[in-house]
Amino acid sequence: MIFLYTYFIAPILWLLFKIGALFFSELRKRESVISEFSHHKIEKLPNEKVLWVHAASMGEFEQAKPIIEYLREIENDNKTIIVTFFSPSGYEHQKNYPFADRITYLPIDTFGTMEQFVAHLQPTVVLFVRYEIWPNLLLVLAHKSIPYFFVNATYPHSWFWDSIGQSFLKQLLTNAEGIYTVNEKMYSKFIQLVSTKNVHRSADTRIDRIVEKVRSHQSEEWYKIPQKPVLILGSSWEAEENLLSSVSTSIREKFHIIIVPHKPETVNIQRLQSLFEDTLFLSQLDQNSILFNEVVIVDSVGKLLSLYSKATVAFVGGGFGRCVHSTAEAIAYGIPVLCGPNIEKSPDATDFEREGVLTLVRTKEDIELILQKVLNDTEWMLSIRQRIEKILQPSIGESKRIGEIVRTFLH
Repeated sequence: MIFLYTYFIAPILWLLFKIGALFFSELRKRESVISEFSHHKIEKLPNEKVLWVHAASMGEFEQAKPIIEYLREIENDNKTIIVTFFSPSGYEHQKNYPFADRITYLPIDTFGTMEQFVAHLQPTVVLFVRYEIWPNLLLVLAHKSIPYFFVNATYPHSWFWDSIGQSFLKQLLTNAEGIYTVNEKMYSKFIQLVSTKNVHRSADTRIDRIVEKVRSHQSEEWYKIPQKPVLILGSSWEAEENLLSSVSTSIREKFHIIIVPHKPETVNIQRLQSLFEDTLFLSQLDQNSILFNEVVIVDSVGKLLSLYSKATVAFVGGGFGRCVHSTAEAIAYGIPVLCGPNIEKSPDATDFEREGVLTLVRTKEDIELILQKVLNDTEWMLSIRQRIEKILQPSIGESKRIGEIVRTFLH
């Protein structure tokens, strides 16, 4: 399997990217960023250590940030921190992240390319976030005796890794210095494949970041919230928007509704205006605006976490598509959260649903039932808050714990 991947699969992948760069500007830009990075020597002091953190995209990098920032906070001068992404959405949004010294793309995983890339970086230790398994890169690191860890480790879900690639996966994971699983379910999956000395029970380090944001957050006052419970539809897609619009008007009018579309583009904004009466854009409002029954549509990005501080209940989008978006950001505020049924690829959502603080909905009746409980069942609302506190408490401080383990390699 190693021979097949190294000499056939990886070179074909490399060739496809090279051909794609001839036609797609996004791939050309990716190649340009890697080339520029590779031609500039990494400046560091004698005996300075290099921490390399790799994340596929922006969501995974949110799980790495608490570890990076903890290490930066306690030791700022004796290490270089390099961050790589595979996805343009990660690189473009995080390329100016202030706690990293260098940020670039990860090259295509051919053995020769990875040998050159690792030689250029000269990492002391490497962190991979979630399920970033690049076989040739891992083989190069193992060959050079460079320790690597998986944090927030999530077992890769695919036919290949679950069948003919399983022995290959076992070899790659066995060489890891440590695998810190995102939850108990993933711990059980990994220990079936790898020695227990490599696998450790852990938790989602993003919880630290979210809890810190919640605790330190200064809520912005865009307008005067009506004296009603607040329902926020966050990161919404068409399926959630249609479902909420079908909820009985007699129930909906008892809530102040704020809709934050996943993509606040013109076509989506217009669709929302056609679904809901009396809509206003957030950009139209100021602190003196007084609302009554209007539905507020958020027509910009970056507001959702702040808005969740206003919420009595949240309906998170994505659960009728490939996978629900982050539910942890809303749940950290101690409120009941709803989403569609597709949560299998989200470890935090599956945990929250199992613990009874996340409710899966499929029909308008499902939503109406929960909204009635929000309106009428104060004991249930209190129990949700208490359960959330109990769930989140063990995860707080996980990034510090992992950071201390990584720190031992940076001395």
